[in-house]
Amino acid sequence: MTQRDPHRCAFEARCTRRELLEDEHVGAQIVDGVVCDGCLTKLRYAVKGMPADWERLHHGMGERFIAGGAKVSGTHEHALVINEHREALQAHIVDLADRAAEMVETALNINGRQRHGRMGFPAHDKATVEHAVNILEPNLDVLLAQPEQDMLVWGRIPDGDEGWHPRNGQPREFQSFDGVGIAAQIVHASRLVYQELGRAALRHSDPMPCPAVNHKGEQCGAYTVGRWDGTAEYDCTTCGARWPEREYQWLQGLVIDLIKEQEETDLLKFLLAEAYSRLDEISNLVKKADSDPAIDLPGAGRVVAESIQGVLNNGLVPHQTPKERQTVKGPKK
Repeated sequence: MTQRDPHRCAFEARCTRRELLEDEHVGAQIVDGVVCDGCLTKLRYAVKGMPADWERLHHGMGERFIAGGAKVSGTHEHALVINEHREALQAHIVDLADRAAEMVETALNINGRQRHGRMGFPAHDKATVEHAVNILEPNLDVLLAQPEQDMLVWGRIPDGDEGWHPRNGQPREFQSFDGVGIAAQIVHASRLVYQELGRAALRHSDPMPCPAVNHKGEQCGAYTVGRWDGTAEYDCTTCGARWPEREYQWLQGLVIDLIKEQEETDLLKFLLAEAYSRLDEISNLVKKADSDPAIDLPGAGRVVAESIQGVLNNGLVPHQTPKERQTVKGPKK
């Protein structure tokens, strides 16, 4: 069973506001819920866009038979599609949509066709995706809360004549999925569609973090702000916020000021934590010396002073004098 930090976004390294902690990418810190607001918005857009993604892949797949040519009467099979990769991605979207809908339907006690708990797979059609979107859109929190459960998936295609199922052909096997894992795959599949077909228009990205603030007073902070080619409006593809060009330029200045302020605050927090750590160590040394009878022996004071000096010299930066800490020169007298 996957163990996740309840205080961080469950999308972990795929989080839109991920942080670098000890050379490892982790999800953003959250107060409640399962994922951060940015990832939840991104998941909502990905779910809502699944029918459009399916349609784009369908139109970009190619002809299934030779137009105007005579069909072979001895077979009912379609001709090979031009782009098998797009067909596989299309089938993957339908499969993910159906699995997610099944999780939510089971949790809400909705009677539906529970295909993955039995044998068989959903038909690769747009109706399955549209049905799933209707179930998922108002119940994303239910999907994210689902624990791991076994689902039937296609197994690896055997290399030779052995390993094939006597009735179904390609072998099948059970794998464990939870709601967060399925949700992360839905977001990733949406990205794969853009990688496969490209964007409908050129997008100019901005290097600044998104300045939008939600109703809780939390900044989006995702690095997904940009402007579509031919428009004068900036938007964030994570939270959906939009700004006119002049307003966004003004907000950029505020963001720069906030970044500088945050850097100063982080530095002050670090220095305060380091000061408290040194004071705690000195306090422990004083308590230990006070209860030690050897404190009255000659030379004991020097030993205590050297111990305190050692504490002050610990850390990345040794303890500085007031003159060394002075960063702004006073007026000349």
